[in-house]
Amino acid sequence: MLLIAIPFYGCKKKEAAPVVVKTYVAAVLQNLEVMTPNARIRYTLNDLLLGGADLYVWSISDGYGDEIEMSDNVPYSFTLERTLNYGTPTSTSYSGTIARALFTNTSNSSSDPNRLIVSVANSLPTLTLNGTRLPAPTPATGGGTGGGTGGGSTTCPLGTWQTPTCNGAAGKFLVYNFGPGGVGYAENPDCNGICSSIKFNFRYTVSGNTITYTFTSTDDVVCNGITRPGPVVRTTNSITYTCGNNGNQIVTEAVNTTTGVRTTLTFARR
Repeated sequence: MLLIAIPFYGCKKKEAAPVVVKTYVAAVLQNLEVMTPNARIRYTLNDLLLGGADLYVWSISDGYGDEIEMSDNVPYSFTLERTLNYGTPTSTSYSGTIARALFTNTSNSSSDPNRLIVSVANSLPTLTLNGTRLPAPTPATGGGTGGGTGGGSTTCPLGTWQTPTCNGAAGKFLVYNFGPGGVGYAENPDCNGICSSIKFNFRYTVSGNTITYTFTSTDDVVCNGITRPGPVVRTTNSITYTCGNNGNQIVTEAVNTTTGVRTTLTFARR
């Protein structure tokens, strides 16, 4: 008996293409910086990438959304740029993820998107999605204007630093010097041009990105050719600082303990 083998041709089921879930997100940047007199601080959010999409950032109110792809943890990244008084901008890159469950608006309409708000105060961004505050984003390492030395420099804050004062008058600078051994000085010009600059000597320590300094003496001041003792100051103060521009720029922030007013200044290496 002859057995004939008959091949079996099964039907191979075609795999369905994975379903890509998408939604719409509108992003807005809020500048919550407390402005000091005669100061202008501007923040710009650049290269906001969320779920594979480059989002448009609204500056006043959020409008139409951009379409993004969903995943269990949607990745995002952006660069925050800060400009003080029309000076040289400093920037820091951030990244993070947003849990899928927080995209609560499932509307498939760009005019009714999820709302992502990036609020900035004291150079720190806070993200909120649909009213829920997100974990703090992670700053990039090795670039931008991080804390400590920043920009690859190993000397900041050591050195002499200056920032314009007297409403930008020519040759008028507020000067800080942080010398070796924890000894330094602050020098403040007379905007009226009657007296020489006042030089306050101090001792200082650095912890993290905070400088604490105590005034020890004041140099004599010359006014109209007459030498007078400088004012006696013995207070202890602290400022936080951020270095940038390869260690050639330092941004300081200080809070007046009496008024609560926060002052932010950008210094260039002298």
